[in-house]
Amino acid sequence: MENKELIPVIQVVDGKIQDNLDVLETKVKAIAEQYKGLVVTDISDAKKTLANLRGLFNKINDEKITAKKIFMAPFEEVEKKIKEFKNILDEPIIGIDQQIKESEQQVREERGVVIDALLDQASIEFDAVMKEFFNSTSWRKDPAWLQEKFWTPKGNPTTKLKEEIGTKVNTCRDGILTILSVAGEFTDQILDAFKTSGNLGQSLSLLEEKKRAKEQAEAFTKSVEQSEIPVAEVPTHDEIPSFMKEEDLPSFMTHSPSVPQKKEVLVRFLCTDAEFMKVRSALSIAGIAYEVL
Repeated sequence: MENKELIPVIQVVDGKIQDNLDVLETKVKAIAEQYKGLVVTDISDAKKTLANLRGLFNKINDEKITAKKIFMAPFEEVEKKIKEFKNILDEPIIGIDQQIKESEQQVREERGVVIDALLDQASIEFDAVMKEFFNSTSWRKDPAWLQEKFWTPKGNPTTKLKEEIGTKVNTCRDGILTILSVAGEFTDQILDAFKTSGNLGQSLSLLEEKKRAKEQAEAFTKSVEQSEIPVAEVPTHDEIPSFMKEEDLPSFMTHSPSVPQKKEVLVRFLCTDAEFMKVRSALSIAGIAYEVL
């Protein structure tokens, strides 16, 4: 295994790699076959054989590493030059890229100002309270509105953008008025849910859940009261002992209990949407049932 024929020859001639790897392969296979079925009978000899086989590969690999360094040396110089070119070109590239980013950011900010103005104009009919509600929603503005497809080449908002802004305003107004007309005592909670989601259907589903929960709680409370609290029975005149005179009896035994009767009162309010929101909240807190005609 010390044979020089087992040393690889790798050279670069006229820009091409010349080697003796095909010849070397044949010899390496022959050596491998020679030792493939070796049965170890002497550990000391076996260790020497193992060291020789490993040494053979190491010598072959070392020659490959040396040849690679020689072969790659010109390309390493090329690599250094290319890196220098990159550093030279990076200066104008970074400067131009930074200006583009700053210009795009300025365009986004200018578009944001136009969008705010369009939203204000579209919601001009809102009173102060509804305007504050609208401005506090997370869904009032769509980030996609800053994209090129919503702006003309001259930088003006497209009809599509104006239509979508109108839809947002209508969603807010219609959602608030609908919730005020149906939510009753749950008005504040449902308005908060609508403010977060902007989804009227989802908010009304929450309202139905709350109504069902209330009905179930009331039914449970009523069943508990009926099963655990005995109802006092008032004796009739036939059950009153003969020795007791009617004028001597307590009032609850001679008179039917007085139960407050609820009356239907028609009231007309002249107010803004925001003021009406406050009226409804007050009625809900007081537990007064009402209906919007």
